[in-house]
Amino acid sequence: MVLRHMINNRARGLAILNCFILSVTAGFIFWAWVIVFFHGIRSEAPASYFRYTVYSLVVMGAFGIDYVMTKIRAEERFPSGWLGTASVALRQTAVAAGCLLLFLTAVRDNAISRVFLFSFLPLLILLLVPLNRYVPRLLSGMIFHGKRRQRTLLYGSWRHAHRLTDWLSRKADYGLDVVGVVSDLPAPEQFPFAVLGRTRDLAAIVRNHGVTQVIALDLPNSIPRAARIAGHCEKLGVRLLMINDIEQRFERPVRFFQDDGVHFVGFRDEPLECPVNRALKRATDVAIALPCLLFVLPILCLTVLVIQRVQSPGPLFYRQRRTGIHFQPFDIFKFRTMHAGDHDETRQATAGDVRVFPLGAWLRRLSLDEVPQIINVLKGEMSIVGPRPHMLEHDDVFEQVADSYRVRSMVKPGITGLAQVQGQRGEIRSTEDIVDRVRSDVFYLENWSMELDWRIILQTALHLVRPPKTAY
Repeated sequence: MVLRHMINNRARGLAILNCFILSVTAGFIFWAWVIVFFHGIRSEAPASYFRYTVYSLVVMGAFGIDYVMTKIRAEERFPSGWLGTASVALRQTAVAAGCLLLFLTAVRDNAISRVFLFSFLPLLILLLVPLNRYVPRLLSGMIFHGKRRQRTLLYGSWRHAHRLTDWLSRKADYGLDVVGVVSDLPAPEQFPFAVLGRTRDLAAIVRNHGVTQVIALDLPNSIPRAARIAGHCEKLGVRLLMINDIEQRFERPVRFFQDDGVHFVGFRDEPLECPVNRALKRATDVAIALPCLLFVLPILCLTVLVIQRVQSPGPLFYRQRRTGIHFQPFDIFKFRTMHAGDHDETRQATAGDVRVFPLGAWLRRLSLDEVPQIINVLKGEMSIVGPRPHMLEHDDVFEQVADSYRVRSMVKPGITGLAQVQGQRGEIRSTEDIVDRVRSDVFYLENWSMELDWRIILQTALHLVRPPKTAY
């Protein structure tokens, strides 16, 4: 169940009232233009007043549809500035026009005057701009005044009060007034709120200043302390809100969810844990890898084989042990680009590496040496897009530098990835290189979508034409 608090409910109610008023006003504008257009400009009656009544109802209903489509949430405020209100008015008019045209198409109605329609829509935009600008504020002033204002007291460290400054200024439209701060720490000279006293003075301050709501600026360090604060506010008859600062304490994103009545705290979203998403990703992998296996790989194999025979005889493919999903090892396939011989496989390739034969460097620069990994993709060991797999020996080193390194193993490794298209590829020269790549990989894991995959694939294709400087 989603809990809607006082602020959420006020914002939601204000949005519904605003939607209703705009809908009624749009109907009034429609009929005012009917009278002006048909009896003033054209001096003739419309084909059917009944039909225009239906048209006006469709336009009015479009505002309710716009409210639902835009998923107006309680925490959203009304747009500020003329540019914001103009964009909202444009969207509302577009929805109204779409609903009206859809209705006319569905019932095969050709009676409406096209000139009337396309002169009414610009007029509607022009009038909705000031309405979106002023109606919400007029409603707010009418509804949330006097006893409906919430006299709010901030409780806790003044250091955290700065975080609320912008939020509180926005919520003033919903009746929030800050009377001051209660803190046991001395406040700096330039501080946006009055410091009214210390924690021990809380009860007296609440009574003397008519406080109706207390906002704790951080979560108490213990459950008993939180219970005492909540009980104290209950006795005083004031509303208590506590700012959730768990993310700041854990220094990472936090997700709250429940499953089958059990409540959990998680630390990341994992879109690819959805079977449908995994199926879509796998279908994309096969759709790309299978044609490449049939039509691209044979030609490349022949070309690379000729190059190798001329410059560096030896096996066509190079196989190496890498780590896959959940750190399960697998053998990765690549075209051999280094001279065959007994050399240290764990040593990273560098610019001008003598182990790489001349045309092998060209293959590496264009990433063509990675094409055989479509075999790994079809075997289900890799994906087209995902974190790049590293050697087992490198994993032990990298995980000492980046705390989230092993998180990247929650998804299949990829031939290309977000880190690679952002230029984070090639030789790892510093700990920052590792941290940046891991950050990109974790972002990909938490924000996966088909759109993101295709964007990475297209950017990878562009890198084939214009390889980055780190490609060697």
